[in-house]
Amino acid sequence: MSTAFNLLHYPTLAQQQRRRHRGWTGSLGMVVGCAAAWVLLQWQAAKTEELQAEQVQLQRTLNERNQRLKVLQAQRMQAQTQGLQRQQLSQIAQHQHSWVVWHEALLAEAQRGNLRLERLQAQGDKLELQGNAPSVAAMTASRQHLADQSGQPVHLASWAAVDTQGDAATARPSQASPATPVSFVWQAAWTAAQPPTDAVGAAQSKGAR
Repeated sequence: MSTAFNLLHYPTLAQQQRRRHRGWTGSLGMVVGCAAAWVLLQWQAAKTEELQAEQVQLQRTLNERNQRLKVLQAQRMQAQTQGLQRQQLSQIAQHQHSWVVWHEALLAEAQRGNLRLERLQAQGDKLELQGNAPSVAAMTASRQHLADQSGQPVHLASWAAVDTQGDAATARPSQASPATPVSFVWQAAWTAAQPPTDAVGAAQSKGAR
C-alpha cells in the first residue's frame, strides 16, 4: 500500500501552522508581559510604600528635633532672662543698700553738725543734697567729715548766705561772717551701684535743727 501526499495542500497547512504558532507565541508573550508588568507594579508599589514609610519616619525625626530645639531655645532664653533679672535685682539691692548707708550717714552728720537737710536726690550717676548749716565753717567741716565717712569726695555745688528772716542771698565766703547761716548744695558721685536705666532713685530727708 502506498501513501500519497497531496503536495498542492501543503502550503496551506504550513500557513495554518505558522498562524497557530504565532497566535500561541503572541498569547504566551502577552501572558508573560502581563505577568512581568504585574510583578513590576508590585515591586514599584512595595518600593513606594517603603519610601513613604522612610519619609514619614524622617519627618517624625525632624519634627522631634525641631521640638527639642524649640525647647532648648526656650530654656536658654528663660535662663538668660532669669540671669538678667538676678543681675537687676542684685543691682537694685546694692543701690538700696548704698542709699540707706548714705541716708544714715547724712542723718548722723546732720545731728553732729547741727545741719538741717532739705532734699536728697539721686539721679543718674550723681547724688545731690540740699540743706542749711549754721555757718560756713560748720558747712565745710560737715562736708569734709561726710566725705571721710563715705570714702568719696563731696563737692560744694553752690551756697548762699541766709539772713535772720530766712531769705537767701548769694555771697562770697569773704563777705559772710563766721556766724552767718548758709544754705548749700552738695554733690557726690553715685557709683556704688547703678540702678536700672528706666529707674531713678529719689528721696527727701528732713531733720530737725
